[in-house]
Amino acid sequence: MNSYTRPIGALSIVVQFLVLMFFAPIAAQQNVRATLFEDAHNALNAARSIQAEVLGPKNFSRAIEYYRHAEKDYEKGKNLEAIRQDLNACVSHCKLSVAAATVAKTTLPHAIKARSDAMKADAVTFATQNWTKAEEKFIDATRDLEAG
Repeated sequence: MNSYTRPIGALSIVVQFLVLMFFAPIAAQQNVRATLFEDAHNALNAARSIQAEVLGPKNFSRAIEYYRHAEKDYEKGKNLEAIRQDLNACVSHCKLSVAAATVAKTTLPHAIKARSDAMKADAVTFATQNWTKAEEKFIDATRDLEAG
């Protein structure tokens, strides 16, 4: 009995070692990606939390472009420094969009409230044409405000 358990125990260790050797690089790569993209991901979430996609649309849109470009380059295994540059640009544009959103909230509080009320009333469904026109004007106003 003792002679059978030793080879099985040794085999178990070898199998565990091989599994670890196979999966360790995958786990490490996922950690690298998470660490690399963390600041940009957090910046995008912060911008979304104050509606920067609507209140600072130009810079938010640029931030998304940089983020997506970094994702594509990462998936293709491209230069990490170039990916970092794109992610840093993403963060910078997020900060600009947050600043623009903050200004918009101060400058356009009544328009923002009216838009919010219209969304709650499902104006998109019940007054589609009016909603579309109003939304276009609202976006134009936030873009103009963002541009200075």
